[in-house]
Amino acid sequence: MKMKNYLQIIISHKKLILFVAALCAIFSFIFVKVYPTTYTASTLLSIHRVNKEVTEDFQYDNYYAIQAAEFVGNTVVSLLQSPEAILEIYKKAKLDRDIDIFHEVKKFRPKQLSSHLVKVKITNQSQEKAEKLAKATVAVINDKVKKLEVDPQKQNSFEIGAQGSVISTNKYNPYLVTALGLICGLFLGVGLAFLGEYFKPDQKI
Repeated sequence: MKMKNYLQIIISHKKLILFVAALCAIFSFIFVKVYPTTYTASTLLSIHRVNKEVTEDFQYDNYYAIQAAEFVGNTVVSLLQSPEAILEIYKKAKLDRDIDIFHEVKKFRPKQLSSHLVKVKITNQSQEKAEKLAKATVAVINDKVKKLEVDPQKQNSFEIGAQGSVISTNKYNPYLVTALGLICGLFLGVGLAFLGEYFKPDQKI
């Protein structure tokens, strides 16, 4: 098929193409308007070594401390992906009524940045709840980390620190989404036009 034939098909089906494009743009605009605004609380958890035993003969203590901190960081990430820990966080924040905990787990996005730093993002439709969950996360994870390793004197080896959370608003740009919907609609309309031509009876292209 020549380029001229392609253009003829597009021109002959321009009403269909424009209709589909307009429909996609309208649906995209409506989606942005009805989609609820959500909030994300970003909290940086820092892993601190505490109750360090002073031993002059142990030359590689710093190296092993970093290795141990990395292990703790991996454990923190795993905890923040488990329904049991997330449920504890919701209970700590007093937000555990009528929730689907397996759905709520997906709203927690932990990521280990280094051996001593873990960043966790918590998304919620309420800014106040997002802040409460962020504070409860620090408290629950810190308590669990303290229990990871306890010496005979009942002293733990690591603690979790945090300097508060940063709240960001998640809202789609209606103009950008509508424009993307319009572009996708144009491609979809052109595809439908060619599909219609292909299945036309006794039509040779």
